[in-house]
Amino acid sequence: MNDEAGFAILLGRPLGDFDRDATYALYYSCSDLSGELFARSFDAGVLTRGEIVHPPYPSISVLGELFRSWDPIAPHWSLDLGLSWFRSGDPEEALALDLPELAVGLSGVELGRLLVDRDWKPRKLRRAYPEIDFRVHTDGTLLDAMRAATGTMLAHGEIFEPGPVRGVEPQWQRKLAVLPAELRDHLSVFCRDENTARSDGAFYLGTEDPGLLREAEVIAAFQFGEAQSWSAIVQIEADLEDEPEDVDRMMLLSPEQFAFLSAVREEQGEDLTPDRVHALLAELAEQGATPAPAPGSPRPGDRSSSAP
Repeated sequence: MNDEAGFAILLGRPLGDFDRDATYALYYSCSDLSGELFARSFDAGVLTRGEIVHPPYPSISVLGELFRSWDPIAPHWSLDLGLSWFRSGDPEEALALDLPELAVGLSGVELGRLLVDRDWKPRKLRRAYPEIDFRVHTDGTLLDAMRAATGTMLAHGEIFEPGPVRGVEPQWQRKLAVLPAELRDHLSVFCRDENTARSDGAFYLGTEDPGLLREAEVIAAFQFGEAQSWSAIVQIEADLEDEPEDVDRMMLLSPEQFAFLSAVREEQGEDLTPDRVHALLAELAEQGATPAPAPGSPRPGDRSSSAP
């Protein structure tokens, strides 16, 4: 499919008008799938090694099974597990497990190392409700990210029933009407109205943040089902894959930070949401203890961060 014209309609401008030097990444998240993945468990080594896994994911076969049951496009993706992002949906449980890093958020490589060092199976983390932003492996261009997000690298009939699409948002029905029929029908699946998208296709969010675990500039996002899953294309300043990995630069919590968070949790009974965890770490930094990451700076495990 000659899909660039369709992407220009969705994005509101030609792809050439976007920063050509930037890197564009596609993330996918499904809270229910994440819960099932940690309930079933898998080999933590695939995280520790920062594997890029390809369909049908022989080194983490349970992920392939879950993708096939949740999404028509996801089973066709290659995933960078090292650059995927993990964070606890219940920070208090993460602290109770003596894993405060998960309350803040960390990369797949970092999480894998922590599990291996403690000789833990991933299933041990299930009560902390880990959430995952899977990093889809692409070439870093906006075109490749859009193709992966919408599945235009495959023929329309391979993943969707051919023919007219029902329940399309009127504005997108009008705008996409200028495209060839196959591309029009394919992209229309991602532009259904919010009610129809609850059971079929996707609701197009435009540049709205669908719930990323880390702040980023959203270029395009799609919401599926009852909003329990989404995909988002984001622009990042530098390609995280270009920098060699350096274990010494891992920004994990210090003993002082962990003790401080634990004291707040136990003595004040405070609900430690991820935002509250970062606020508390900033407060600790003001007291002269281990500095907290500055607002907007890379979070733990971001391989684009600068060496100290």
